[in-house]
Amino acid sequence: MPEEINRLVTDHLSNLLLTPDKLSSENLRKEGVPKDKIRFVGNIMIDTLEANRFKAEQLNPETIIKDNLIEGQPLVISLTTQNSSLTTYALMTMHRPSNVDQKEILKPLFEFLANEVAEDMPLI
Repeated sequence: MPEEINRLVTDHLSNLLLTPDKLSSENLRKEGVPKDKIRFVGNIMIDTLEANRFKAEQLNPETIIKDNLIEGQPLVISLTTQNSSLTTYALMTMHRPSNVDQKEILKPLFEFLANEVAEDMPLI
């Protein structure tokens, strides 16, 4: 993947590499990175999630979606259920070239999302 090449170059140019787990630290050592350049700091994605959990719980997904619709496009999914005040959502981002650059790969992904996932829950 192109981002892996960028990571390797950046790693070797950097004076300090922060890792989320011991495996990442070991992999850097195997790549020849000196031990004194590696610092284990933990999983910053989980730490960020936990630090922002309360703020996220206060957000209203329906408002966010409505505020970000493309002008003239209808909101075609119901964001609430009659049986529960708690709605489950599926959130997905797609950015890897291997998934989005070829129609023959992207089309089945969209079909799965539309025909399987969106049948059970709103898809954002």
